[in-house]
Amino acid sequence: MPNMKNIGLMIANNEKKILFLIFLAALALRVSVVLNLPGEYMRPSADAADYDNYATDILAGKGFVNHMTGLHTSYHAPLYPVFLALIYLLFGLKNYFAVMIIQCVMSACLPVIIFYIGKAMFNDKVGLLSAFWLAFYKPYIIFSSQGGPAFLLSENLFNVLFLLTALFMLKRAFVAHSLKDKFILGILFGILILTRAVLALYPAILAFLIYKNRQTPASAIKEISVFFAAIAIVILPWTARNYFVHRAFVPLTTQGGFGLISGNNRFVNGGGQTDMKRMLTPEQKSQYDKMNEVEKDKFLKKVAVDFMIKNYRQIPRACIKKISVLWDVFVNDYDLVTGSCVRRYNVWYSIVFMFSLFGIAKAVRPQFNINILFFLSFFLYTTIIVVITGGDPRHRYYFEPLLIVLASLGIFTIYNGFKRKIFAYTAIGAIIGINLIFYLYSGSFLGLIRCAWRLL
Repeated sequence: MPNMKNIGLMIANNEKKILFLIFLAALALRVSVVLNLPGEYMRPSADAADYDNYATDILAGKGFVNHMTGLHTSYHAPLYPVFLALIYLLFGLKNYFAVMIIQCVMSACLPVIIFYIGKAMFNDKVGLLSAFWLAFYKPYIIFSSQGGPAFLLSENLFNVLFLLTALFMLKRAFVAHSLKDKFILGILFGILILTRAVLALYPAILAFLIYKNRQTPASAIKEISVFFAAIAIVILPWTARNYFVHRAFVPLTTQGGFGLISGNNRFVNGGGQTDMKRMLTPEQKSQYDKMNEVEKDKFLKKVAVDFMIKNYRQIPRACIKKISVLWDVFVNDYDLVTGSCVRRYNVWYSIVFMFSLFGIAKAVRPQFNINILFFLSFFLYTTIIVVITGGDPRHRYYFEPLLIVLASLGIFTIYNGFKRKIFAYTAIGAIIGINLIFYLYSGSFLGLIRCAWRLL
């Protein structure tokens, strides 16, 4: 690597030009994927089809309804369908190409945002490497189990909002002890939660971080109160709407029961199940089919809790498997040759994961500050949610850019750890090389993993 001081000076003098070039490169890659998307993926399916139908029904004046039954629903969070509806309103109904291009632009902005996060957390060199890395990071470009900008999935909006919120926390909310900043932070988190309800419980952890970051309990309580009040301002209109249409208290969505039982049933093996016929007995399925949406949600929660109580001895083993699935180094990838999805070693993520371990070790060693706690809290929170529900690599998708920041720090840590730089290059190359070998021999490596999995 060139002299670090020279790199830092170059970045400082050409920051905007460098970021613009990275943005253009990221945009070109993402647009090229959209233009070459296989025909079978041009139309939405599964969750993407639901979002598409919600948006269509919103523009038709029906509101947020189940497209099949025509009844009002609260199964998904509302903001991504509203986002799609706005695009359809501007560019034409079911204009998927317009959605994809807009999402490509949003995704190309992520490396720019992550540059400023890396710079705020560590330095501009870490920020620049993180930006370059994310611009060419395949899971954020092309089809995988998590999707990408070419697919109508809520992650495309959520990821941008999440990183902007993270940047605001690092630059303002954790720096200036301002009630105004905590109010803005609460608004941002309310928007995040209404985009994907997966972070619904995270504000409790963030309240703890705010408390730890203040010198007096009184000032901390005041800031936390403002933070939660702002979240309530954003979420309560949706909660009130849910009560009006269901005549029942539904804070966010009615998907919690499905999420809970998908990871807690007799067939679960770490990942979540989706077949209701497998998760329920014939008698339970018969009862389930006669219920309304809210009753189904409560029923599934009860069945899942009963299963956990009756099979409590299996919980430790199930937790290990769920966590393994969350941090899985394999991915269901699209094979351009066979035209099908195959299990393949996720070399992109695995390299990030290995280098991030060095970055975490470096970050926590000198001073375990509030920013490091903030980063690690998302990893811990998501792991806890997965243990309660079910494992899915998709759950970690939103924080992988934060892992890239830590991985970038890890690379500089290895580089600076050797006086003779040939050893640093060798160590970095060895980690990349090992992952490439695993990728090339994915089938054999996957076979070994499956043998170990069966032993659990």
